[in-house]
Amino acid sequence: MPPSFGQSLSPESSSSMFSIPPLDFAGQHKAEKIMHTSIVGSSVVGLALGFSLGSLRLVYTCFFIGVLIASVATIPPWGYLRMNPIKFVSESVFDDDAPEEAEKKTQ
Repeated sequence: MPPSFGQSLSPESSSSMFSIPPLDFAGQHKAEKIMHTSIVGSSVVGLALGFSLGSLRLVYTCFFIGVLIASVATIPPWGYLRMNPIKFVSESVFDDDAPEEAEKKTQ
């Protein structure tokens, strides 16, 4: 069941026993680099091989293999992409600060 409007989406609020922690920002950057490198690299290799051998099928095959490698390496949230977990701030921190800020604004 999807969360309702205003419901928290933090990993701590997840009730599933098998929930997978989300990727962190460093992991997202690493996944993006891996994706770009594998797709561009396989495209260049496929274009060079296809041009030298005169086969368009070889170009598409190399590109498809690069996309497949990028997908397997980056789509699942592997452990190497979750090495810097995100620290969420509890809502109680904001509730405690609210009266103090209201007093500062009135003064």
